[in-house]
Amino acid sequence: MSALDAGVKVVGGASMGALRASELDTHGMIGIGKVYEWYRDGIIESDDEVAVSTNPETFEPISVPLVNIRETLRAASSTEIISEKEHDQLLELAINTYYQDRSYLGLVKEGIKKA
Repeated sequence: MSALDAGVKVVGGASMGALRASELDTHGMIGIGKVYEWYRDGIIESDDEVAVSTNPETFEPISVPLVNIRETLRAASSTEIISEKEHDQLLELAINTYYQDRSYLGLVKEGIKKA
């Protein structure tokens, strides 16, 4: 807010930048990208959509953000790699998985268990 109040152009996209832009666009922050649009349009609302757990020593991501899983499942469904039912079941599973534990391997393993 201080930067915006000082006339600085502040832009946010992807991940947390998109989330913050959706919260501050009415104050002049500029949002860009699909994730920003999803937040702006109310398609997603939760902070955990973009949350990622990282290795504390290397800062490498060790979990997958829900927005990435959403897009991966959408692409797999639109190319008929998975059915619409599988898409919905896997997305529900991902949504109900704590953000630090989200991974594609975990999603597949849990999906197989529940099938």
